[in-house]
Amino acid sequence: ARTTGGFRTSLRLPHLPGAAGLEYHSARRRLPREQDPLRDPGLLELAEVVHSYAANRPITVAICGDSFKSRTGQRFIASLQSTGLKLLVCLAPRSLASCLEARRAFPQQTHLLLVSDLRSASACASVIVKEREEHRVPIHIWGCLITCELQEEPQALLTSKGLQRDLGLERLPVVMPS
Repeated sequence: ARTTGGFRTSLRLPHLPGAAGLEYHSARRRLPREQDPLRDPGLLELAEVVHSYAANRPITVAICGDSFKSRTGQRFIASLQSTGLKLLVCLAPRSLASCLEARRAFPQQTHLLLVSDLRSASACASVIVKEREEHRVPIHIWGCLITCELQEEPQALLTSKGLQRDLGLERLPVVMPS
């Protein structure tokens, strides 16, 4: 940013040909691959799926799980925030319970997209069900994304069927192996 005649102006980066969407924003930042999580094809795909759910909806993305505690996970969260999504970052099911507990004071319905790793998915779902049933917190789940390792995919598919039943989802949760 520079000051011109008392006004603060920002320098604009040139448009990069052939790039669109999240990939465009990632290329535009010109960070090295190890610093930009959206240069990782798996995380870019996850971000695109999150954005497809959140397109034109007043949705809050709840990110839960130990896999998001890493440096890459934190950068991924920061990248999602920079694209304008409303995030609820609760890296453990306990913190998700605390965040939803604080929501009890607000009567408006919360629309959530749950993004969780396989190890935390069931616990996060049980926290949401408990808040909805016991405390009458108005929570609507738009969808659920489960991240897992490639070898954990069969277990993640079984977990997704249980989450669909427990959360009352219309569609089966999306499993994103990496």
